[in-house]
Amino acid sequence: MFGMRKGTPEGVFKTLRNALDKRDLKYEIDEDNQAIGLSVMGDDLPIPTVIQVNDNHVKFTAILAFKAIEASYKDVAWNLNLLNTELTFGSFSLNPEDGIVRFDYSYIISNAKPTEDILIALLKMVWTTVDEHDGDLKKIVPVARDIDNPMFG
Repeated sequence: MFGMRKGTPEGVFKTLRNALDKRDLKYEIDEDNQAIGLSVMGDDLPIPTVIQVNDNHVKFTAILAFKAIEASYKDVAWNLNLLNTELTFGSFSLNPEDGIVRFDYSYIISNAKPTEDILIALLKMVWTTVDEHDGDLKKIVPVARDIDNPMFG
């Protein structure tokens, strides 16, 4: 369509892995789900991140070190919504099943073939956004938690 060449999910996943390898970023792979897990240290908190490639998009999810108590879900969700109005890309959300706050950004690949530089720029954007707003998040969800997902060691 429109002369654009589509990148296959497998090709995009390979490009992503090459980009991370060239930058000596350590990660874990879930080949079955074409997902990669890695973590960086922000100014104050670690930023564990999962990147998943599927047929239509690459999804970047930063799983944050904040867990809301159930009684605060309504207020937390409302305040995250207010924070999201300030963002140009991506959004913070509250998972109602476990109270964990996360940041998500998706990049459409259905008619694109992203380069290593684009994928790394998007990853850095996710990390920068989370890092810039960690103070706001601490005010919205003051309960910090340990990352207990084995993917992030």
